[in-house]
Amino acid sequence: MQSVQHNFKISNELDKEIREYCKIQKIENLSEFFRRAAVKEVTPDTSDALLTFESLKDLHDKMHRLESELSVFFHLFCFYVKHFFVYNPEIPPANLQGAALSAKQRYDEMFSEFKRTFADSPSIFHSMLADYFEERD
Repeated sequence: MQSVQHNFKISNELDKEIREYCKIQKIENLSEFFRRAAVKEVTPDTSDALLTFESLKDLHDKMHRLESELSVFFHLFCFYVKHFFVYNPEIPPANLQGAALSAKQRYDEMFSEFKRTFADSPSIFHSMLADYFEERD
C-alpha cells in the first residue's frame, strides 16, 4: 500500500492540545494521531449504542413497511385471481356449479404453482406466504 503525504497548517493552541493528547493516549507521533483521527472521521462508529439502535429501528420500520405493502399486494393479487377464474358471463346457468368447482380447482392449482416458484426465495416471502395461506384455510 502506498502512502500519501499531506501538508496542512494548524494553530499553535491546537498543536499543543494534540501533543498533550498524544502523551496521555501514548500515541508515539503526530502522523499516527492524524491517521487515527481521519479513520475515525470517515468510518461510522458502530460502538455507539444509540446509533446502532437508530439504525436497527430504521431497518425495522422499512421491513415493516415492506411487509405491509407485500401483504396488500398479496390480498389484491388473490382477490384478482379468484374473481378472474370465477367470473365468466358466458356460462349457462345449468353449468354454473361445475364452473365454480372448476374455478376453485384452477385457483388452487395456480396458487400451488405460485408457492412452488417462491420455494427458494428469502424467508420473508416464505413467512408472508405461510401467513397468508393460513388465513385462507
